[in-house]
Amino acid sequence: MLIKFLVFVFDALPCNLLSRLFGLWASIEFPYPVQVFFNKAFCFFCRIDLADCGKQHGDFQTVNALFTRQVNMETRAVQEGFPSPCDGKQLQFSESYRGVAVQAKSLNYDLNTLCATSSADFGWYSTIYLSPKDYHRVHCPIDGEIIQATHIPGDLFPVNDVFLPFKEGIFSENERVVFQIFNPEIQANLYLVMVGAYNVGSVTSKYFPELKTNVSGKRRSVLKAPASAKIAKGDELATFQLGSTVVLAFEKGFNSIYKMTELESSRSVKMGEQLLELK
Repeated sequence: MLIKFLVFVFDALPCNLLSRLFGLWASIEFPYPVQVFFNKAFCFFCRIDLADCGKQHGDFQTVNALFTRQVNMETRAVQEGFPSPCDGKQLQFSESYRGVAVQAKSLNYDLNTLCATSSADFGWYSTIYLSPKDYHRVHCPIDGEIIQATHIPGDLFPVNDVFLPFKEGIFSENERVVFQIFNPEIQANLYLVMVGAYNVGSVTSKYFPELKTNVSGKRRSVLKAPASAKIAKGDELATFQLGSTVVLAFEKGFNSIYKMTELESSRSVKMGEQLLELK
């Protein structure tokens, strides 16, 4: 009953506006002692471990810099096969049914709707939730070519695994950025979807400097990648401001190179950790 009540409350709240205000606050550079206090407080409440980035609380000039910190990449070795694109909790890795994925407890969503495509032939999909404590940069899990990024404005409802079973179609309703990555070897696309959430209204990418998310009045936009936008497995693709969810949607061509199999749900994964073996 409590969760259903919270769902009702968040439905009524102006989540996009509140997220923008939080983002503005998190980008303010406060006087050093105040900033250190805020940084320590967020590390304590969010259980953030700075050991893998080699920095101290006072090294971050804003709370946002703390959340988007770079880590020592030696702690994130990219393994063979298909690696995780990010740190987080793997909620699902399953086969879709005619392009329809299961969100949680039989709540379904259409992958073509999620990815803003019309007739992609989807097979498997994966969902990884990034909590505020996780490394917030997302890396490309394959060698390929970035075709485009589609920005789809929407709500910013919480997407953690507590709320998911009570809000159908949340991934397709929330604001998101869809990166289309083409693998020329198998002539198939991987869609990497970065789904925004409450207090996570901003996604940035060095490949698309013009990308602006959680902006009032923004319409859906398709940003074409530069002609030379090749990307290697393990390269940094984009960054979340705080934490949210990554959905991977595979076209069926990937079945020819990976041993597709359902993976254990609710397990922690690290960026670069192998999720699938090569055939």
